[in-house]
Order: sequence, then structure tokens, then C-alpha cells
Amino acid sequence: MSEIHLVTGATGFVGGALTLELLSQTGATILCLVRSKHGMVSPQIRLQYSLAAAARAYGRANLIPDIERRCHAIAGDILQPFCGNSAGLHATVSEVWHCAASLQFEDEYESAIFAHNVHGTANVLHFASRLKAKTFNYISTAYVSGSRSGRILEDLPSLDTPTNNLYEKSKIQAEIMVAAASGFHTRILRPSIVVGDSRTLAATSFSGLYGFIRELTKFKRKVARRLGGYLVHRPLRVWADELTPVNLIPVDAVASNAVKISLSRSLAPIFHLTNDCPLPAGASVASVFEEVALRTPRFVSSAIEFTSIDETLDRAIRFYRSYLSGMKVFDRTNADAVLGRAASEWSLEEGKFSRYIRWYLIQLADAQTRDVRPATGLEPAPVPVTFSPQSCEAGAMIGL
Repeated sequence: MSEIHLVTGATGFVGGALTLELLSQTGATILCLVRSKHGMVSPQIRLQYSLAAAARAYGRANLIPDIERRCHAIAGDILQPFCGNSAGLHATVSEVWHCAASLQFEDEYESAIFAHNVHGTANVLHFASRLKAKTFNYISTAYVSGSRSGRILEDLPSLDTPTNNLYEKSKIQAEIMVAAASGFHTRILRPSIVVGDSRTLAATSFSGLYGFIRELTKFKRKVARRLGGYLVHRPLRVWADELTPVNLIPVDAVASNAVKISLSRSLAPIFHLTNDCPLPAGASVASVFEEVALRTPRFVSSAIEFTSIDETLDRAIRFYRSYLSGMKVFDRTNADAVLGRAASEWSLEEGKFSRYIRWYLIQLADAQTRDVRPATGLEPAPVPVTFSPQSCEAGAMIGL
């Protein structure tokens, strides 16, 4: 009998890619927790539609028969005790993969952030215990490092770690809770800023890098409506450290490395799924500005030099500022011991980063043509083969 894995967030960005990777690297049967939504198609249809669209987007349509045969939706909600399945599922699960999360970060959403990322994680842990899971894999974020700089180790953060936003704070609390759980082996996996597939460039959710691009294009349109071609002649000022490494990692690399770590049976508790080839913030931001047809910005270290237009832009992209300063180097002792260093080397030089930007700008242009608005909520709506800029929570940098 094949192993059974349970995945939360399988209709999301990282969760979807992870599910495809489990199909590719294992023979497991995959149970996917999917919320029932009033007036929408069944969880099973939603799951298969979402995963098939992701498979096509990532050039992995060969996995569609496995999606139909091996992926099974179970109705549930991480906000409910035992995920709403206290009596409805009796399978013994080998591994649980908890990917579902709220990517919101604003203070006004504090209750929702902690309900999903902390209390939701507690509910999944209880569910995993009832299912007699052997391993609990928690998809966290490398940015539980908060506002710390320097070498960031693969160890557990403290509750008083200074953070940049409520999202980071909630993930720290969840990590501490996962690490303290008993009855199964727990493994914490920490991606950095997740971008689209390394081969096709496609993504199925548009937060992180894509949120930054989206805010910049919205700002440009607003200025053009009021001031015409003003930005053609004047460079904007951006609060950032040009040398700060911006750690972008393709979603397929995150998924592949996560599953390989699982298959290795390593007992190490925490792994950084980060890129050994980060881009400097100055070059990254300059590339985005160039592709959006704006002049290369001037980088400043405070708001003192801002004009009123610079201040308007800074308000639009303020969330991203903390990821454009601070010299973080993510240690990968545990990850490299299992994967080898080469598994974390994903160069975005030689125009690759610009191609990611152009891919998303095409999606934005297509969405404007179709008048499609970004969706909100904890999971993206089922993703069509032609993509629109919908996201878990628009603007989240970490991109889970």
C-alpha cells in the first residue's frame, strides 16, 4: 500500500507546486484539505482544476493523469478544530505538509493573520496527531529572521525577535508551536521570496516580487493621469540599500528541495530553502523600473530627500522596504548536508530576472484588457490556463 500524504494549501502557490512534486518524486496518495465554498464547485473539482492549471503552467502536463488518480480533496478548514474533520477521516497519514497561510501583514488584519497562521497551525497539528502522522512538515518563511541582519542560522527564533510586520511575528509563533509538538517528527522548511517556475517563469499567485511590480505600475498610471510625462524626465527616490541581497527562489526549486529533504529522512529540524545566488537590491529594483519604463531610481537611506511624489510612492511600497535593506545571509548547513550546495544555486543573472518581470507585466496587461480584478482571500481562486493577477493577499512579500 502506498504512503498517504496530507497537504494543506494545495490550491495555493507553494502548496500546488509541492503537490506536483510529491506526484513526481513519490508514489504516495495525496489528500488535500480544501475549503468548501458556498455556491462553488465541489472541493475535488476545485482541486483538480487548480492543480491541472498549475501543471500546464509549469510545463508538467504529464502529471495530470496522476492528479486525477492520486490526489483526493477532503473538505475542511484550518480555522476549525481538527480542521473540520474530527470524525470524517480515519486514514493513517505518513506525512503532513502544512502550506496554507494568510499572507496579510497589515495591523488592521491582525486577528485574521493570527487566526490562520497560529491557531490554524494548532488545528492542523491536532489533526495530524489524530491521523497518527509520522512527520509534520511546516512551510514557514526565511523571514522569521525579522529585522535581524548578518548570518541567519537554521535555528528556532525567540518570541521576542524584532519583526517588520505581523506576518513575520505570526510565523515565529507558529514555528515555536510546531517545534514543541510531540508524537511525530517536526520539520520546518523556510523558503525566501518565492517567484515563478524556473523554466516557464509562470506563477499561480502574485504576491512578493509581483506585488512590488503591481504597486509600481499602479503608481505610474496615477502620476501619468495627473502629471502627464513628468516621470519620463525625473528619477524617483527609493529608500533602499543597493547592496542588500534580495533572495528570490523559484517555486519549483522550493518544492523539489522540500520533497528531497523529506525523502532523505534527515532528522534535522529546520531547513532554509533559499538561493545561494541572491541579487543586490539596487540592481533588482533598477531592473523593475526599467521594465516598467521608469528612469533608474536614486537610492536613499531616509525620507529626508523625498518630494511629495517620492512620499506617495514610498507609501505604496513601504511593506517591501524592510526586504530592501539589511545584510541577511541565510545559513544552509542542514539544507546543504542533504541537498548539496548546487541545489540552492539559482542564478537570475543574464536577463533571467528581467524575463520574470516581463512575464508578469504581460499578465497585468491581459488582466486590464479583460477588466479582471485581483481576488482576495486565503487561497487563490482556481487558476485558468490564461492567468490573471490574483493573489492570496495582494502585496505580501514572502509569497506562500
